[in-house]
Parts: sequence; structure tokens; C-alpha cells
Amino acid sequence: MTSFAPGSSTAQAHREHAHALHPNHDLTPSRSRWHPWAVAGRAGRGAVAGAIATVPMAAVQLAGARTTRARPSYVEVVRRAGKRLPFMATPRGKPLAYGALALHVGFGAAAGALYAVLAPPRHRIATATGFALVEHGVSYAGWVPEFGLMPAPTRDDPRRQAFTAAAHVVYGTTLAAMLDVFDRLDERRASST
Repeated sequence: MTSFAPGSSTAQAHREHAHALHPNHDLTPSRSRWHPWAVAGRAGRGAVAGAIATVPMAAVQLAGARTTRARPSYVEVVRRAGKRLPFMATPRGKPLAYGALALHVGFGAAAGALYAVLAPPRHRIATATGFALVEHGVSYAGWVPEFGLMPAPTRDDPRRQAFTAAAHVVYGTTLAAMLDVFDRLDERRASST
């Protein structure tokens, strides 16, 4: 496949040829927020930022588990899911902990991608933290207890619930910080070309 540098004469010739074939269609890279390449780029950055943000989040949840002597919520969800799904053997010990962490990082990546696609870059700390707390509420007070994967917040250890909520605040602030870092790297790269 031929690659055209945006400023090259070959790229210009390609745009002129494409314009001659499709005069009402602009084939130059779009700066639109909803252009598919822009959405894909934000989703990719958000997924990476979300995966990274899940690491300190899990650290807060592990600290809570040590304090409360209860499993971290993400481990409890996977343990209970394993008991309910006939095709899934319930892991124990380190396989359970590592598998749950891997699934947690994947979920954090998906949530980060969703946030990065939908949220504007303004007021990122506030919106990312709000997003994380809404996700916490929808999950831990919504579908997670509904499927029997965790006790409802009113029936669970209030300390575990507090650590889980605090962990989501850590996730949101870290997600925002990582996306800001990626934006600054993009700006630096753009200004150097």
C-alpha cells in the first residue's frame, strides 16, 4: 500500500486526483471530533490510559482487602461468576487473583476507551472522576448485585464499599492524568513537525 506524507507533492497530487473523481468529498484528514480516525485514536488512548489507571485502583482495593479481611471486589466478582457459570471452573488462590486482575485491567481499558470517546477534554479531572463514580454506582449498586456477583452495598462490609468507591476516584483521576499526558505528547509531536 502506498503511503503519502501529508505535506508531500505526492499527497497533494493524490488529493487533486481524488477531488477530480469525487468533487464533493473532502479526502483530507478531518479535524472533526467524530471523524472515525479521531474516534479510534481517542478510544485507543483511552484504553491504554484506562488499563494504566486500573493498576493504582487495584492497589487501593488490595489495601482495603487487607484492612477488611475481605476479597477485593473485582476478585469476589470473578469468584462468584465462576461458581455460577457451568462452563467455567472456579479458580482459587493465585490463579484467581491474577485472572481477576487481568479481567479488571481489561474492564478498565474498555471503560477508559468509552470515556475518551464520549467526554470532551475540558475539565477532565472532574469529568473522569464523575464517570468513574457513575460506573461504580451502576456496577456495584446495579448489575453486579443483580447477577449475584457481589452483595448489594447495603448488605456488604461498608469498609469494602468505601475502599471500592475510593479506588474508583483514583481510577478517574489517573485516567484523566494519563489522557492529559497523551495530549501533551501529541502537541509536542505536532509542534516538532
